[in-house]
Amino acid sequence: NGEGFPKINFLTTDRESSKRLAEALQAMWKKYLGIEISIQQMEWTSYLNTMMSKEYDLAAGGWIGDYMDPLTFLDMWIKDGGNNRTNWSSEEFEELLGEAERTAGQKERYGILEKAEKLFLDERPILPIYWYTRNYLIHNHVKGWDPLILDNHPYKFLDLVAD
Repeated sequence: NGEGFPKINFLTTDRESSKRLAEALQAMWKKYLGIEISIQQMEWTSYLNTMMSKEYDLAAGGWIGDYMDPLTFLDMWIKDGGNNRTNWSSEEFEELLGEAERTAGQKERYGILEKAEKLFLDERPILPIYWYTRNYLIHNHVKGWDPLILDNHPYKFLDLVAD
C-alpha cells in the first residue's frame, strides 16, 4: 500500500514521449503500489549532468546494444564505467566480467556472463520496463534488407530490382 515509502523524484528529459512515460508510471505506481512520485523534467544537458552526478532518486534511461555480445549490456555497469549512472557496484560482478574476458571458449564464457547477468538482475539497480521495437514497410523491389539485431542496414547490401 506504499505506507511509509518515501516520495520519489523521477528524473526524465523534457521530450513529450518522456513526459507521457513518466506520467503513466506515476499513475500505475500510485494505483497499484500506493507510491507517490513527482516528475522532474530537464533539458538534455542538465538531465545528463544530473545523471552523471548521481543526484536523483529514479531516472529514465535507455541503451541499445551496439555490438553482438552480452558485454554490450553488462560492461556498462562496472563501478567507474562512464555509462553507470547508478551508485551500484559489485566486486563479484566485476570479477565475473574479468573472468569472462580471460575465457576463450564461447560456451564457458557465456556461462560466466550469464552468472554476472543473474547477479545484476537479482540486485536490481535498474528496472527494465520496455524494449525498443521497430517496424519497417519495405517494398518488394528492395532486396537485401534483412532483420538485423543491431538494426543497421548498410545501403551497399541493398538492391532495387524490377518485377
